[in-house]
Amino acid sequence: TIPLWAEKEMHNLNRMKKYGVHCPEVLLLKKNILIMTFIGKDGRPAPTLKNVIYSTEKLFSQIYEATIQLMIKLYKHCDLIHADLSEYNLLWWDNKIWCIDVSQAVRNTHPMAFRFLWRDCLNITKVIL
Repeated sequence: TIPLWAEKEMHNLNRMKKYGVHCPEVLLLKKNILIMTFIGKDGRPAPTLKNVIYSTEKLFSQIYEATIQLMIKLYKHCDLIHADLSEYNLLWWDNKIWCIDVSQAVRNTHPMAFRFLWRDCLNITKVIL
């Protein structure tokens, strides 16, 4: 149900924040409403990776490396797999990669964990090809 998804996202975000993953901070959860900090400036949201203009090879390499490090940190420290990682739920802001939309993320002990991790890896690899 929707209230459970909001609660799951809150727990995942709090876990990620605890381990230093750049993600929105949870401000309030009430019933099925989750209020988080805004990533962006002056009412304009940070761009998704889908909308980032890679002006140089160096910037592209920096973003790709940051994404790989994010995935490693999620797995090794947070014990999480995003399970829907793509260029649509990663933001580039303040020269950092930010992870959003984590309600479907699973612990790395989940029975489908490695299948989800494999799919996340494929999705991120497609972005660079």
